[in-house]
Amino acid sequence: MVERLNITIAWAQVLEGFNDTVEIEFTTTPGELPYFDLLRVPVLRTRLADDFVGFPESAGFVSIESPHFQGSSGTANGTVRYGAMPYLGSRSESGALAVRPYKVARQRDAGPG
Repeated sequence: MVERLNITIAWAQVLEGFNDTVEIEFTTTPGELPYFDLLRVPVLRTRLADDFVGFPESAGFVSIESPHFQGSSGTANGTVRYGAMPYLGSRSESGALAVRPYKVARQRDAGPG
């Protein structure tokens, strides 16, 4: 038997600037003896400007669910594309994205001058 545990965060109740791991203790009784487990959930509460639009970065990285990506507007002459890889790195269909072909994606635009 598989059961799903859904955890939500009431963000309005989390203090601004909170950055810690919250431990959730729970006990189940799947058999004769009880089973104890500890779930650690990282919680980071940052405040964005009221006029902010897009995906925020954290520690220099941007996290976007792969089905919601947007193509690049670079000058790779349309040869670079994103390839969706469902379930890679997660248990969800979101999965991951890969930039293809890799070597073309690593090239930099010459820029002005």
